[in-house]
Amino acid sequence: MEVFAGFTEHADFHAGRIIDEITREGKLDNTLIFYIWGDNGSSAEGLNGTISEQLAQNGIPTTISQHIEALKELGGLDALGGPKTDNMYHAGWAWAGSTPYQGTKLQGAYFGGVRQPMAVAWPNRIKADPTARPQFHHVIDIVPTVYELTKITPPPSRQRIRGRIRSPASAWCTRSAIQGTWHPEDQFFDIMASRSIYHDRLDRKRERTS
Repeated sequence: MEVFAGFTEHADFHAGRIIDEITREGKLDNTLIFYIWGDNGSSAEGLNGTISEQLAQNGIPTTISQHIEALKELGGLDALGGPKTDNMYHAGWAWAGSTPYQGTKLQGAYFGGVRQPMAVAWPNRIKADPTARPQFHHVIDIVPTVYELTKITPPPSRQRIRGRIRSPASAWCTRSAIQGTWHPEDQFFDIMASRSIYHDRLDRKRERTS
């Protein structure tokens, strides 16, 4: 977990460098930023802790003592996080990392396996406030949002995939969710055959924003 914490600090620092440079150029107020942390929940694939995540993924049984002995040959603890290992923390840390939700990555039945934090900033167009937005979204909603807000026509080669029109939730979905005016009642997840359907029984009105 110490290695992961180090990576987190590293990634956050360099994301900050980009924002600092945009600020230095005087362009931050008119810059739309989407910051998404992770993909689909904290990973529990490390099981009891491992120096190679692929061992668990390929169903190869190992013991902690075997990992420690192999790690010694690779250079000891200093080898963790380097090119000689594909280490993964203990599954217990994954449950902690998904707090306050239950579950971990690859579990569609729990928010801990499907939800990730996203921050959006655009000083000229979005008024900052501390209110969290819980609406469901998918990353395919982001690009249509950017196209609409920047008045960019989507490339024709990207509008069809295997003969089918791409159908994300559309740009107004992301915009109105940011404004807190849209809330989808139903959401289906299928993560490697781990499936779930979420239904909001509250009587909410869907609204499109102009």
